[in-house]
Amino acid sequence: MASFLGRLFTQHLFSLRGAKEYQRGIARRYAEQSERWAEHLHRSQKEVQDFVAKYQPHVLYVLGSGWLLDLPMDYLLQNVPDLHLVDIAHPRPIVARYKKQPSVTFETLDLTGGLVQLLEQTPREHCDPRQLLADIQAITPPSFYNQRSASVISLNLLSQLPYPLLNDENASLLGDYLEVACASLQKSHIEWMRAFKHALMIFDFEEVRNMPHYESPELVPTVYAPFPALLQKKEWIWLFDCNGSYIHNMTTHLRVAAGELETNLPA
Repeated sequence: MASFLGRLFTQHLFSLRGAKEYQRGIARRYAEQSERWAEHLHRSQKEVQDFVAKYQPHVLYVLGSGWLLDLPMDYLLQNVPDLHLVDIAHPRPIVARYKKQPSVTFETLDLTGGLVQLLEQTPREHCDPRQLLADIQAITPPSFYNQRSASVISLNLLSQLPYPLLNDENASLLGDYLEVACASLQKSHIEWMRAFKHALMIFDFEEVRNMPHYESPELVPTVYAPFPALLQKKEWIWLFDCNGSYIHNMTTHLRVAAGELETNLPA
């Protein structure tokens, strides 16, 4: 599986600059295929709105906020007094639009807890894959001072956490330990979210790749950790790429899941 993953992901981010390039790619794909994305974005927004309406959080962290395409921002601005938009990079137009909103705080964080920095400091030669795996497993997500009283939404983020590992160069450093490292990052994220008062997850967990003249699609997992138990779980298909711009000569759909996590705190 490790070599397979390394083959599939060759240009994903492993630096802050890469994160910004990835976000620009998302914007381009949305501009090209907005009608096909509409149902996924609508369903994501509804899940967020229902979650906020249910718990009425005073403080809400949105992890992986990006271009805010899957957020009902007007509703959140009216109903969340303290809204934190958290990502490894924030698109400038989004910051310009909302930076004067008194309820909005932009936080720039590597939500793995330091994977990007670790990879930047890892020597490219004579790297011990077992030591690199141990270093990755030792990473812990950042803590927030008001985490136990705040609500949190992980928004189409879980599958993205291992992206820095999945380009050819970094995948080769880990070798057969790649999948274990990916799973560790995702498991850590899921467990960390349980420390919030209320937690909602929306994430893709499988790519469905269709090639012309092939009878069956190629199914590629995007979640390597044990699948989290979700309350009121829902699933749908995201028509992610229908023109072959993501993978040449293939259409790619994503299977998406949404639901609440049971947290470690009393309701």
